[in-house]
Amino acid sequence: MWLLKDDIEIQVDFETIQAGDTVIVNAGEIIPVDGVIQSGSASVDQHLLTGESQPVEKENGDKVFAATLLLSGRIALWSGFGINMMALGPLSSILTYKSFPITAS
Repeated sequence: MWLLKDDIEIQVDFETIQAGDTVIVNAGEIIPVDGVIQSGSASVDQHLLTGESQPVEKENGDKVFAATLLLSGRIALWSGFGINMMALGPLSSILTYKSFPITAS
């Protein structure tokens, strides 16, 4: 994923994203974090989270959610939360939970 640091776009690992970072998302990419659009505009498919059948047009100041698809446009978004505080954070922790095998007693 792409992060904007000192007006330069750099590629970083997802795990390094922190609250307050500016993340760049291009058409065809999954929005990696919850945030607020700082610049740009986009058409976003968020039906997996909201059930909406049509893409939603987003622009400066609008909120976007992790795991939604940027269909067209390009945005710079302010990451309002760390990766564990996103809308999908609780689901992520469930999916990565390591359980111990159940044994009969």
